[in-house]
Amino acid sequence: MHPRRAMLLALLVASAGARRSVAQSDTDDLPARGAPSGRVGGATRGDGTADGALALDLVAPAKGTGVTMDPVPTLFYVASGPVALPVRFTVVLSSQAKPLVDVAIPAPAGRGMFRLATADFALKLEPERTYVWSVAVIRDPEAPSRDLVVSAPLQRRLAPTTIVQALRDTPPEGRPGLLSRAGYWYDAVASAIGLGTPDGQAAIDIMLRGEGLDAYAGTRPG
Repeated sequence: MHPRRAMLLALLVASAGARRSVAQSDTDDLPARGAPSGRVGGATRGDGTADGALALDLVAPAKGTGVTMDPVPTLFYVASGPVALPVRFTVVLSSQAKPLVDVAIPAPAGRGMFRLATADFALKLEPERTYVWSVAVIRDPEAPSRDLVVSAPLQRRLAPTTIVQALRDTPPEGRPGLLSRAGYWYDAVASAIGLGTPDGQAAIDIMLRGEGLDAYAGTRPG
C-alpha cells in the first residue's frame, strides 16, 4: 500500500471510530460497541467512466455498524457505470491502520452490484471486533487523496441460540426478514440475494431503499 494512502486510511478509520451511534437493532443482545457511524463516501466525481462521472457505494447501513454472524461474509458494492481505472478492496481493524486485506479487484464493466467474498482473500473475522472495509478507485497511484473511496464498518457477532434455532425452523424465503429484524444486516442481504427469486429481490430492494441506495433497487450482483 502506498504510504500516503495508508496514512489517509488511518485518518479515515480514526475519524470514523471517534463517532458513536446507536446500533440499528431491535434486540437487546446486540448493543452498539463504539462502532463507526456508518458508510463513508459515495460521492460522484470524475473517475474513468465513459462520461467522466462515477457514483460508487457499499451495500452497507447508512448509519451504525453492519453486523454479520459469518466469519467469512460475502460483501457487496455498487457502481453507476464502468470503471477504466484500478480498483482495490481493503479491510482494516478499526483500531489499526495496517490493512488485513489490500488487494486489486476486477473493475466494474458496467453499472451494477458486485460481490466480494472475504473467504477468497483468506480473511476470517473475529467475534466482537469492528472492521472497516473499503473499495477504492485509484485515480492516481502517486496521489492517494484523489482516490474515490467508500468505506463502512463491519462487526461479527456470535448468534444467540434462539436465532440459530429460528433460522433452522424458518424456510429460506423467511430468513432475510428474520436476520434483518435480529440486526444481522449483512447476512440478511446475502440471504436475500441467495434466494434468486422475485421475493428475494423485493427483500433486497427494501434494504437498499432503507439505507439510501434507492438508485440500485432492482439490481442484482454481476
